[in-house]
Amino acid sequence: LNIFSVSSIQLMASRRITISIPPGSTALINVRGTVVNLENVGLRLVGGANSSTILWNMYQATSLTMNAVQLHGSILAPNANVNFTNGEMYGTLAANSLTGNGQFHMSNTNVRITF
Repeated sequence: LNIFSVSSIQLMASRRITISIPPGSTALINVRGTVVNLENVGLRLVGGANSSTILWNMYQATSLTMNAVQLHGSILAPNANVNFTNGEMYGTLAANSLTGNGQFHMSNTNVRITF
């Protein structure tokens, strides 16, 4: 288990995120902050990182905006109201509410869910 901690401010300032973990391991990314905006962010996966080995734990988030992103991994943000537009997510989302027109893909499959 590889545990990373970042603030929502660090994520909002990022334009490219690289997740590198050894094959056969998982990544837990703890994100601090009540407001999280992931906009115009690229994500690069290295080593054993893939959609099914990454969990974004946004344990404090009450608001999450995802726009123009291709996000890999599942998001746990049980108190967040999510606005997801113009992007794709490969994984599962657990949140308080969801609006927008983003696409969800089951990790490591060709199944696509559009809302």
